[in-house]
Amino acid sequence: MGAQRERQQLAREDWEQAGLQMLAERGLVGLAIEPLARQLGVTKGSFYWHFSDRSELLKSALAKWETVDAHNLAVLLENELPAREKVIQFFHTSSRPHLTHQVYSALISAPQRNSQDEWVNQLLQRVDNHRIQQLSLAFSELDPELAEFQARLAYYAYVGFLQLQSRGLAPQPDTLAFEHYLEHLIATLIPQQR
Repeated sequence: MGAQRERQQLAREDWEQAGLQMLAERGLVGLAIEPLARQLGVTKGSFYWHFSDRSELLKSALAKWETVDAHNLAVLLENELPAREKVIQFFHTSSRPHLTHQVYSALISAPQRNSQDEWVNQLLQRVDNHRIQQLSLAFSELDPELAEFQARLAYYAYVGFLQLQSRGLAPQPDTLAFEHYLEHLIATLIPQQR
């Protein structure tokens, strides 16, 4: 009866969400079934009702993350705002701590993966390419000739910021230093419209 109730209370999506949170907090190698079950207050049997192993959970959770990330980016960059405002909005949103950024940071910080995890590299490549492509489209409204270059610079600044932030070397959100950093970044990377 207890195991039946656990299965009914926790859906596959609950495990995926908790898995993403654990991955964001502990990194790729820190995602483990037993601590995840303890955190959720259930037995490992509940996990195995939904997934065959850790790899299946990871693939399913990261597929969900990729979909949500693409949707969030579309909301940011595919709207009716003027082009410069879209890109500024991207910088403001992407520099704040969100689960999607924390997951990305954990994935790119992971030690070199083996060939069994090549799909993680492929997933990161898809996500990076999609993000750069979307940024390039937004920048093309400002300056079509420099759009891809500006998009790559902006994306590299984003990735670098996440790396430095994860090591405590970047200004923390909601501080004056952070606001100055963001203002300088915007002034440097986003051209004034002609």
